[in-house]
Amino acid sequence: MALNTGVMVEKEEANRTLRILFRKGLVRKDLKIIYNGTKVIIPVKSAESIVHATTVQADFEERKNRISPQDLISMELEKLRVSTTIHDNWIRFGDALVIKESIWKNPDKILLETVARKMGLKTIYLDRGIKSGCRRTPSVSRILGPGGEVTHRENGIIYTFDPEKVMFSPGNVNARISEGRRDYSGMIILDMFAGIGYFSLHIAKFSGNNTVFSCEINPDSYHFLNRNVDLNSLQDSVIPLLGDCRSVAPAIKADYILMGHFQCLDYLVTAILRSKIGTIINFHVLVPTDRLDRYHYEIQSHARSLGCVLDFMDQYVVKSFGPHMWHISVKMRVSNLLL
Repeated sequence: MALNTGVMVEKEEANRTLRILFRKGLVRKDLKIIYNGTKVIIPVKSAESIVHATTVQADFEERKNRISPQDLISMELEKLRVSTTIHDNWIRFGDALVIKESIWKNPDKILLETVARKMGLKTIYLDRGIKSGCRRTPSVSRILGPGGEVTHRENGIIYTFDPEKVMFSPGNVNARISEGRRDYSGMIILDMFAGIGYFSLHIAKFSGNNTVFSCEINPDSYHFLNRNVDLNSLQDSVIPLLGDCRSVAPAIKADYILMGHFQCLDYLVTAILRSKIGTIINFHVLVPTDRLDRYHYEIQSHARSLGCVLDFMDQYVVKSFGPHMWHISVKMRVSNLLL
């Protein structure tokens, strides 16, 4: 039995850890990942530079005759005598590929056609980021293929959308799965920034018999939200609402309020007016490294100025958003309303 070095993490942390290890070039692609109950063991080349992880020795199964898409593409380009660099930082949605403009600047047509042929793609998009504003409209351009709707499956949920019209962040997958694992049975849920159903669908399908009011201001996202509710047979649980959540959110007293937008604190009054003692509010915020130890006090202070006392419950890092900047999910419970 040959033992090799691996990093052992909890199952829900596996995807995030894999992305980090891939960026560092530490994953052993010739060995298979081990899934052992709630634990996942990832084979690595070296564990010397890996912190906050458990290093183990394990008997990994070999991957036989495995050639990565990058290797296939590189081999094809070599035959065509095209010299270029192939990056693996891309996002695949069904038969479409989205590549970051910062990763692949001005890829030539031969490269794009080769990538599409070897990966079985119809369309390739170039992603320049998200336009500013509450509608979260992507700055995406089609650089190969016909475009149109794509279908993406994640954790038993089906999403359909058009990458040129609405955004989809695969980096938030752990946050979406986490919501589906919680028990919200019998609760009234308010999703103030529903998008195409990123969180609403997981909550409605996996977290008990509940009612989810899903507000979405972007007409394109709202269209796909309705489509996705139907595709996942969640018409009895999810109630899509078109418009600004400050005006279309019903006058309810929700048990759980999800604010999955980085500008969510601008909408805190709306959440407070739809809260009661015991309501849980989940804020998604961007926090610089130097404020990680105090940002939640700032949220609590802002809420108190609006007549609401919030008790801190828990928080976790969804993902790194850039140098010294973190996407944080923080939950707080309403303990007093001074209105």
